Amino acid sequence: MFTFDFASPYLIYVVYNAVFFLSVYCLFKKKDSVRKHQGKLLVFAGIILAYTQVVRYIVPLFEGDLKLPLYVSRLSALLLFFYTLSRKERLHTWLYFWCSTGVLAVLIPAGPIGALGRHDETYFIDHYFIALVPFFLLAAKDYRPSAKKARQALIPLGIIFFTIPFFSVYFQWDYFLFSAEEVFQEVLHTVAFFGFLLLKLCGLYLLFRVSGRLGESYYQKQHPTSSESS
Repeated sequence: MFTFDFASPYLIYVVYNAVFFLSVYCLFKKKDSVRKHQGKLLVFAGIILAYTQVVRYIVPLFEGDLKLPLYVSRLSALLLFFYTLSRKERLHTWLYFWCSTGVLAVLIPAGPIGALGRHDETYFIDHYFIALVPFFLLAAKDYRPSAKKARQALIPLGIIFFTIPFFSVYFQWDYFLFSAEEVFQEVLHTVAFFGFLLLKLCGLYLLFRVSGRLGESYYQKQHPTSSESS
């Protein structure tokens, strides 16, 4: 792995966002070509994601420093990698909504922009690909999101969110930027912490509804005579 601390973090932010939005533009501008060559695009994405997943999980496994991928972005990247191999249509709903968080990660990076240079290449690669997924599904797969599908995508994340504190305590991890000791002694047994998790889940659901509404609006513009989903 390598970092980009040799460059200005603000330049990294501008270039990264420029590449992302140019990619989104190309997905819709060249929609017919994307549909025609979507198989090759998925193979390419799968090869790149295979590298990042090996670096994130296989290497740490041998070094004794493996952590479960309980962050939404890491779960999304793993799901996307599996999709590049399986091409299962039933994964579209989870992919669309989970990966919509990647768009926020590109626009609003984790931590201050000044710290962007300390992220390694897997951070940028994974977030770039997952952020493109909702647009890819709309342009190439004719995916139609809905409020019902947003709720379906939220359920597994809710289960994960409310089990994370226990994983943190047992395995000495620091999800949500809390150390295991802090979680156990100061946070885990308070209503405030679970209120925080619930608030975070509500924020995710709001994001899912907004991305779903935007996707539904795009679908209806492409299919003006389509009937409402049941």
